[in-house]
Amino acid sequence: EYGTLVKVDNDWYIASCNDEVLVQIKYSLLSDLKGKHAVESGLNTGDMLAMAHNGKGQIIALKHAGAGVRQCGA
Repeated sequence: EYGTLVKVDNDWYIASCNDEVLVQIKYSLLSDLKGKHAVESGLNTGDMLAMAHNGKGQIIALKHAGAGVRQCGA
């Protein structure tokens, strides 16, 4: 699943290209993922992200989407 990191306060907000917020990632989950080294460093607002999920649909990792993914507005 892909989206653009649109806002960072304590939580992260990842939106689809039409700016509908898809996911709000709570600070507690971010802390847990960072503790497991499951959040790629250097992620910034405006970056296209890839979200990895486990079998229960829970987010288990966040990273840059990579060059092969169509960027919003491209």
